[in-house]
Amino acid sequence: MIGSTRGGEANRAADPVSVEPGPAMASNDGSAGQEQTKGEAAELLPTSQLALAQIEGRQETAVAVATKLTALPPPTTGRATVSKDAATYAAFAAYASELAARDPLKDKLRESALLAEPGLLVARRAPCRFLGNAVMIDLDPSQGLFDPDQLASKPALASALSQLRDQDVAIFWSSGLTADRAGDVKNWLRTTGLDPVGKDQILLLRYSDDRKQTRREEAAKERCLIAMLGDERSDFDELFDYLKNPDAAIGLDAMLGKGWFLAPVQSRPDPNEGQSE
Repeated sequence: MIGSTRGGEANRAADPVSVEPGPAMASNDGSAGQEQTKGEAAELLPTSQLALAQIEGRQETAVAVATKLTALPPPTTGRATVSKDAATYAAFAAYASELAARDPLKDKLRESALLAEPGLLVARRAPCRFLGNAVMIDLDPSQGLFDPDQLASKPALASALSQLRDQDVAIFWSSGLTADRAGDVKNWLRTTGLDPVGKDQILLLRYSDDRKQTRREEAAKERCLIAMLGDERSDFDELFDYLKNPDAAIGLDAMLGKGWFLAPVQSRPDPNEGQSE
């Protein structure tokens, strides 16, 4: 046996706004109504004038708004900056959500994120058949072990997981920690909001020769592992820990973004953090 070390929101168009003519606009030629309307508009707050101008299709009308700024702020692109990790979490959830929505009797057969034959180094996936859906997330930082005492804030990941739970997708958490640390891991997940209810399954090592690979394979017998998240390739299959030539597994890169997603849940602490320069 081989030992192991290791999607946007749609914008909704605003409802059309209609302006009903009031009594002041009931002039034969319309001039009296126009004069009174303009007079009333002059008494409106600047922001209300702008809204009226937009309704009337006069968006180019300039409106002076009082401000205490001494200089204009720099222009913005209109897009919020999204971190690479947050984007990966979103892609992870979108991929899993699409597979979870498939009807096993009518739609294309779901494929597991586990390799059918790892020794062949080809991206051939194990079929799922009629098992329920699940995703697996590796907690261990690259070349290290998860530390339940190191808190983290991952709102993007928490949001992604909430979306999957709504689709009845089970969440499995994996680590090389021993099973006696299960309570610490569960408390960490609850505190960070990644498993606020405490219903996710935690897969730790139970005995001396247990491995994360065997835990993945056991989980796959209970549920279809449609997607996996980790910060290194060996979080998806232990074979990556034993390759003499990493380029030999280049064919498995086809799994990245389509079942395998690379992003950390917990990063290794900076040894220089807290030290003065």
